[in-house]
Amino acid sequence: MTATSTRASQDSLVPPRVGRVLLVVCWLAVAYGTAAVVPRLSTLRGAGAWIATVVFLLTFTAAIERPELLRLLPLSALAGVAMEFCAPSNGAFVAVIAVIAVAGIRLDTDLSRRVAALSSLGFLAAGSFATVPISPGQAVAVVLAFLFTYLGSAATRRLRTEQRRTAELLEEVVAGRDAIVRAAALDERAHLAREMHDVLAHTLSALSIQLEGTRMLAEQRGCDPDIVAAIERVSGLSREGLGEARRAVGSLHGETLPGPDLLPDLAREYEQDTGVPCRLEVEGDPVDLPADARLALYRIAQEALTNVRKHSDASYVTITLRNEAGGVELVVENEGTPRASPLPGGGHGVSGMRERAELLHGTLEAARTARGFRVQLWIPTTSRPQSVS
Repeated sequence: MTATSTRASQDSLVPPRVGRVLLVVCWLAVAYGTAAVVPRLSTLRGAGAWIATVVFLLTFTAAIERPELLRLLPLSALAGVAMEFCAPSNGAFVAVIAVIAVAGIRLDTDLSRRVAALSSLGFLAAGSFATVPISPGQAVAVVLAFLFTYLGSAATRRLRTEQRRTAELLEEVVAGRDAIVRAAALDERAHLAREMHDVLAHTLSALSIQLEGTRMLAEQRGCDPDIVAAIERVSGLSREGLGEARRAVGSLHGETLPGPDLLPDLAREYEQDTGVPCRLEVEGDPVDLPADARLALYRIAQEALTNVRKHSDASYVTITLRNEAGGVELVVENEGTPRASPLPGGGHGVSGMRERAELLHGTLEAARTARGFRVQLWIPTTSRPQSVS
């Protein structure tokens, strides 16, 4: 008999502590049954009874504790039969009952039937040749006890097998549902990418071309240099918006999302577009952030600079990125006075930035300072993002 042929299920049917208690109870019952009858036996039969008892306890415990040693169950059954032959007692009966129960639960159907049948027949045969033979009535009771024990344990094993099969089917259903959801999300992303490419990117591209033509026309007709500069700034903004639209389309197609590594470009573009000095300070070694956190950090910095452009006559802007062990801190601070009439346009402002931070289990604080306005973001590295758009 091999381990592969004897083992059908390794599922634990009871909690480990309960199983240990039952094993101890079996130990005590078998040992006490032998100890109770040995004094009435001859020296040879007494020694044989104790040897059989020790063999049973060791092999049965090994089979219970180590599933790969289930091959020892037939030896445990043989030891139980030897106990009945040398010293007929309730201990021998408990030993054989325990072997049949474990065989019905742990072994495959064919092998468990053979072990149960051989254990039962061996016990009855040993009892017939024992010092006190089993009576016909006792034999019937013993057979019924063995039969009910095996049927109950086999039913338990079948129930656990069906439970495991049901759990596997449920996992397959859940996996299939998740696959459908992912496919639907990919289809929706592809649809959004097509719409953004065909509508927004096309419109911004046409606007950029028109603005460039307007700038050249203004230069040719000698318009006010301030007007030409304003048109040039608007043209730059349209090109920036076109680049953002293309990046958004690329992210929907699974391309790399913008992150902290693009903050230098963001600061440089802001300074070029507004003429306001913008300095970037990076402290600490780069932190490995999830893609959603990297995108949120970039978008919040972008939105903070947009708010500075809209609401403040800033004279200086500082972007500080602090990489720490527990997370990343971003501070966008400007020096200047609020505009009397804020410029139109922009995103969702502070509420949108705060929403992005909360989705990443981070925090965002925005408040006026003595010299201007400050936006402070904290994103922990250990958080699991919920969903960031």
